[in-house]
Amino acid sequence: MRLDSEPDEHLLWLIWYAFRLHLEEPAADKMLAEDQDTPTGLMVDLSGEMGPQPKNKQNQPINLAGPLLVKVFDVLTGLPNNQIPAPARTNTRLGRTFNVDPDVIARWRQHPEWEQLHVTTKPNGKGGVQFTFDLDALLRSARIVVGKKRGPRAKPPPEKPF
Repeated sequence: MRLDSEPDEHLLWLIWYAFRLHLEEPAADKMLAEDQDTPTGLMVDLSGEMGPQPKNKQNQPINLAGPLLVKVFDVLTGLPNNQIPAPARTNTRLGRTFNVDPDVIARWRQHPEWEQLHVTTKPNGKGGVQFTFDLDALLRSARIVVGKKRGPRAKPPPEKPF
């Protein structure tokens, strides 16, 4: 959806307006800067299931597409003509690439949904890759960033009597 022109349909206009409000936050504006090379994903969660946008130690929002991009970058570093050194696959290098703490990358990789996170990649013949993903993958990526796990909620531990 283009954010520079208002849609006519009421529901689409509401979504458009919510995105416009979100973009007024300075952190979101910086995250979507035109000179940034990293694709950025923003979601409007009308159900409130995902909770607030997670932020890093600098109080900037974390890209919800981060785990998807880590998967793409992992494929990219495996290509023979990519001009990226092999150590780029480490959590430290990936963290530097995406401006995320390496421990966050490690936590994403240990998340129960990491193995089910699928991104379709295709080498472009120039050392890069083209990639696509579906809505399920984007939602899975967002759950990984937020730290939510799928499945039944864990039962709280029984209260101990005093």
